[in-house]
This record gives sequence, structure tokens and C-alpha cells, in this order.
Amino acid sequence: MGAMGDDLGARHASTLNGTLLPPGKQPNVAVVLETAAAASPAWQAATWLLCELVSRGLGHASTLTIVTGDTKAVIALPGVAVGEAFGPALVARSATIGGVPAALPNKTPLDAITVRVGPGRSAAELEVIADNWAGGVRSPGEAPLLGLDEPALHIGSLIGACHAAAALFRQARLSGPGHSSVWHDAWTLQLSNLTQATPSAGPSRAALRLDDLVLAGMGAVGNAFALAALTHPGARGTLRAADYDDVDLTNLNRCLLFVRDHLGHLKADVANAVTRDLGQPQAALLVTPERAEQAFRNTPVPTLVSAVDTNRAREAINQLVPRTALAGSTFNLRVQTNTFGQPGPCLRCGNPPEPVEPDRDVKARVLAAEADELEELAVEAGQDAVELLTWASAPGCGELDATVLSALRQEGAATFSVGFVSALSGVLLAGTAIRAQHEPLGAPIVARAQLLRPGERLQGPQPSVAEPGCPACGPRGALPGTWRRIWE
Repeated sequence: MGAMGDDLGARHASTLNGTLLPPGKQPNVAVVLETAAAASPAWQAATWLLCELVSRGLGHASTLTIVTGDTKAVIALPGVAVGEAFGPALVARSATIGGVPAALPNKTPLDAITVRVGPGRSAAELEVIADNWAGGVRSPGEAPLLGLDEPALHIGSLIGACHAAAALFRQARLSGPGHSSVWHDAWTLQLSNLTQATPSAGPSRAALRLDDLVLAGMGAVGNAFALAALTHPGARGTLRAADYDDVDLTNLNRCLLFVRDHLGHLKADVANAVTRDLGQPQAALLVTPERAEQAFRNTPVPTLVSAVDTNRAREAINQLVPRTALAGSTFNLRVQTNTFGQPGPCLRCGNPPEPVEPDRDVKARVLAAEADELEELAVEAGQDAVELLTWASAPGCGELDATVLSALRQEGAATFSVGFVSALSGVLLAGTAIRAQHEPLGAPIVARAQLLRPGERLQGPQPSVAEPGCPACGPRGALPGTWRRIWE
């Protein structure tokens, strides 16, 4: 790929202080939708997601071969319409991302790592396995996990696709063995290896009332949450969401709804358009181009789903005082899922807001900018370049402060992020939202899953407690009293 494609891999190029190898060892990958699974919406969704993650993982694969035979799409997904040829649609979709090049089987490299999606007999180095609520990946020679139901729901198969992409990543970026067979249950939030695994205890049918949910953030985790929620067979109603940001190039390695043509457009507008014909006919997404704390400040929020990625944003949406809050987040190769309760913990607990860039530093960056950079800053601020310079040169406060400072203030340097981590976080979060409507979640928990070597130890939920001095839900905080006035 050229420079445009190389930028797609910038956010996952770090070695994490030597933990990973630098991008370089790039295997060819073949994704095979097993014939016996080809007509299943769940397995088609998993195939789509795995191809998306490989396509966006520039630096982790050299080529992608997609093998689906004569399969017709039975589920609407981004870039795929019901009834069209599934394989060609996936190849065309990959081209819109501009990452790892994809092709149909006549170009399959002999040395490709083959990933089989669904149960079957095709030769493969990895197999995606799943039931309704849990999914994972299995290496050849390992005993199969017995008693798995054919997935009628999609959560488990989507989890399996994420773990297959993670296994391919480890193959490319670790010096030791990259494959590890794992089983990840969204119903219990338990991650285990196959020797410890059992089929999920979640139900085979579960409704999801989207009208009861408010989603904060349409970044990578929010994209995956929306995809999993809207394609869930029991989904009904409209998922309300908010995000004020634009799509930029750094989003494309992990934001499943966005492609090259969306760069520079509002995430809200793109998400609304892309999901219009997605998933279940009774399910819809409506994203408002505002910050969530502004969009829903006068609206009761039964369940707040946090997919924001800064502590300052978490503190802001905490003020919506939802009846229940759920959160998904990532850090490097770790996925975290939280449930919250009253009188605590809340979204502010243990999450001190990041420092804010001082006004004078924002103005100094504008004044020091070269001509080209100044034009870019002016576009970001929605101002003329001359007006922007005049504002930066003026002492004290000005009438443009609120608009310009919020647009140009830096919230910290970009960090390592990779698609399968964000996708897994969003899918687990969707599973938790469905379970929360099916049965009481109980005491607040935090569940972390480390994907560097996930099969080495059992990983599951732990109790979560309020921060004793939390300014929101602690002894001097207003949140518990406000919550009681609204919800009791």
C-alpha cells in the first residue's frame, strides 16, 4: 500500500515498550465461511466482522482471501445487502477501507493462514467457534468444545471473530506462539481456555428494548456496540446516541461503520446513514451530533451505555444520572466492562479527569503555526485563518473563546489501539446490555480481559466498589440524592 494505506496502521504500530514485534512479519490470511454454516446469519456476521478486522489491520496481514462459495447474504451488514453475493460484497467492502487488499479464492496464496468460520471439515489453522452468548477460537488438534448449540443469536459468533483476529495479530506481532485457543462468555464475562470452558448458560432468545438505552460515543467501541445491538435478533425500537466528532483517518483501523469516503464527515451523520438498512427491520439508530451530556440533559436515561474514551467525558455523562450505567473501555490489549449501581460506584469513581490544555497554550500553537497548519487549524475551528490569528493575538477573553477553544484544545496524544480490542469491547457491552434487560445484574462488577496471552489464566468479573472520596457519589457528592429523586 502507499502512504494513504500506511497511515491506517499508525495507531497499532507501537511495540508497547518491546512487548510486541514491530510490524513487519505479515502473513497472508484466508477466511473461509464453512459450507454448513453459510446460510446462518450469525456465521455470516462473524465472517463479515473478521474480514473487517483483517482489512483494517494493516501491518498484521499482507493479503486477505475470502472464501464463501456461492453464498448469498441473509443479513444486512455495512456494505452488504440481503440477497447479494456475499464474497464479492466483502471484497468490495474491503476496498473502501483501503487497508489489507482482499480477493476471491482464485488468488489464494499457498502459505496463507486459513481461518474457518463455523463448524465443518475444511482444513484450517484456526477455527471460529461459538454458541449464542460465547465465542472463541480453536487450534487444530484440540478437542472440540462439546454441547454447543448452533447460534441463533450473534453475540457469540461476533466474539469468536474478534478472538480470531486477535490470534492473527499475535501470530504477526509476538516472537513466540501466536495462537491460543480461548472461550469468552458474554453472559458471565468470563474468559478461559478450552480446557476450562463450558457452553454459555445464557438463553437462546432475549429481547433488547433499544428505546431504554442511551449510547454516549460513536467511536470504535460505540460502533461495535451499535452493530451488535442493531443486528441482535431480539432488538426492537430506536437506539439513541450522541457524538459531536468527525470521522478522521485514525478512526479507520478500528471503527467498523466508517470507510475512506466518510473522512471529514460527522460521525453522527455517517452512522445514521450506514445503519439505516442494517440488521433487524424493527431496530434503528438515531445519533445526535452533540456531546451526550448536552443531547440528553433533559431526558430520563434508563440505561446509559458509556463508549467514550476519556475520563473527562465520563465525568460529564455521569451528570445525566441514569437509572443504570454500563461501560466498555480499552487500554492497549485489554478490554474492560463495567456495571454501575447506586449509591456507587459511578462513572467518575477512579477516573480523575485528564488535565485541560491551558487557553494560553492553544493560542500559542495558533500563533506558531506555519501557513498550511494554520489553514488546517482554521478549518477545525470553523473560522477564517485571519480571524483565528486575530483571536490568538488578542489578550484576555474574547467572544470566540467558547467555539475555538473547544475545537482546538488537545486532549492528549494518540495511544495504541487495534480493531479487535475495540470490537470485542463493544460486543461484550452489547451482551451486558441485553442481559441487564433479561435479569438483574446484581452488585456492580468490573471484568477485564487481557488479549496478549489470553489462554494462560482464567479471567472473569470482580466486585467493583465506589471510590471513598468520589466527588460525585461519595459522602459529599450530589449524585445519590439526585438519583433517588429521579428514580425512586
